Amino acid sequence: MVKVGVFVGSEFGTAERVATHLAHQLALIGWQVQLYSQPEYEVLLRYHQDVVVIVTSTTGQGEQPKAIAPLYEQLRELGGYLGHCHYAVVGLGDSRYPDFCQAGRHWQQLLAEYGGQPLLPMLEIDASETLDSLVPCKAWLKQFSRQLNTQLTV
Repeated sequence: MVKVGVFVGSEFGTAERVATHLAHQLALIGWQVQLYSQPEYEVLLRYHQDVVVIVTSTTGQGEQPKAIAPLYEQLRELGGYLGHCHYAVVGLGDSRYPDFCQAGRHWQQLLAEYGGQPLLPMLEIDASETLDSLVPCKAWLKQFSRQLNTQLTV
């Protein structure tokens, strides 16, 4: 069975809330899901033939949150073949700032650089447009689930 690893980078808890919701919903429809709030490089590489979902906010001037920054830096510096890994990224930010969802965009680029196969374009959740970060997830989750069922077998 294909595994789904949800890796979270949250500064104030919103990305954690989104990731927990996504992991719960995916588990309800039958996927084997694990949530990683303190993600580690070695764990990410174990998903080289499965599915990785990155859920991250953006801090400062387009930077990674503290919880996921070490993972991002290790993957960037050490690399790792992800050619059989499918992935999706959920970026959270505020479009009133110039580096809106930049941490998520960095993940998209890095995962693709090491051979990862995107399942969907990045979901951008804009804090200036929605008070409830779970609302944009609903339609995205349906598309994501459809892509999992189409491209991978349960």
